[in-house]
Amino acid sequence: MFKNSYQGKKVLVTGHTGFKGTWLTAWLLKLGAKVCGISDQIPTKPSMFEETRSRNKN
Repeated sequence: MFKNSYQGKKVLVTGHTGFKGTWLTAWLLKLGAKVCGISDQIPTKPSMFEETRSRNKN
């Protein structure tokens, strides 16, 4: 359904380190989007964002 919709597109995700934002970021990266994320720096361990290795993919 979204196979080529996000390929090469720039997408801003707010709250990308939270539960929903992490999954949205992973999904968009898999679809070929160039993702930029903005979020608060709330200390959590382990960080879902770091666990899914979403940092600096694009």
